[in-house]
Amino acid sequence: MAKAQSSSQRRAAQKAKPKSYAKRMSDQIAVALIIYTLLLIFLVTPSLASGMRIWPYFLLVVMVAAVIPFLRGVDHRWQILENSELSDRGLYLRFKQDTGKLCVLAFGIPLILAGVCSALS
Repeated sequence: MAKAQSSSQRRAAQKAKPKSYAKRMSDQIAVALIIYTLLLIFLVTPSLASGMRIWPYFLLVVMVAAVIPFLRGVDHRWQILENSELSDRGLYLRFKQDTGKLCVLAFGIPLILAGVCSALS
């Protein structure tokens, strides 16, 4: 019985403990990368694909590979910020700024590329 109570108490403590900002940023980065890739696939690649050429798909791989080092840098930065002396309010403000930048990156680049490809066609 004591074992069951202690495990339920541990679960309650885990639920009460919020996720760290570094882990939340990692989740945000993963979602941004998925959105970025899907928008590239469904917006940019069809506007580039004329016939069965391989280069639009190669460009897709290059565009995804080009953004990954930036996203890894953001993730690493949050690992460092998590261990810094910043207050919770300071971390919260930086978190909101960085998630806004991720949204602009995830939606902006594919939309701009789709517009440029449509204008060139």
